[in-house]
Amino acid sequence: MALYGAPVWVDALSSGNDRQLRSVQALMARRAIRGYRTIAAEAAILLAGTLPWDLDAIVLAAVYEWRGDRRSQDLRPAPREDQAERERLEELALESWALRVANGRTGRRTVLAICPVLKEWVRRRHGRLTYRLTQILSGNGCFGDYLHRISREQSAACHHCHSDEDTTQHTLETCPAGRGSADS
Repeated sequence: MALYGAPVWVDALSSGNDRQLRSVQALMARRAIRGYRTIAAEAAILLAGTLPWDLDAIVLAAVYEWRGDRRSQDLRPAPREDQAERERLEELALESWALRVANGRTGRRTVLAICPVLKEWVRRRHGRLTYRLTQILSGNGCFGDYLHRISREQSAACHHCHSDEDTTQHTLETCPAGRGSADS
């Protein structure tokens, strides 16, 4: 529904409208991935595997314009031609998105995890994000580093092995508690 009529309004999209659009998409993405509200908007949208709506609107407008051009030449594109053009435009949008998130300042942990495989992540048709996997990929969860940052813990130390810093990386790679749960 948010993209209804995108070919008409996409050129009028300003930074203010874009922020509103991104805010709504981020809210929906956080719910879809079972994430905390503290997960950065770009990270939530990335984990949800959905193209940002501003880029999706550009794709929809370009497809609409392409169809119009073909029809004005009395050509009726076959469905597979139509699909191929849409896929080509989505590919360009994915490349644009990859550049945007790589140069962004928020959600760095998630961006570093997903960006190298962004196309595969968005196109995957299997698997799902669980609450725990979202915590690990975003770095927001029951990790001392995160809990200390939001003032829920006195320090960022690990409760299991007393390391000075309990991060996602620490839990996955060095903490005996993390290795034990991964093995089972």
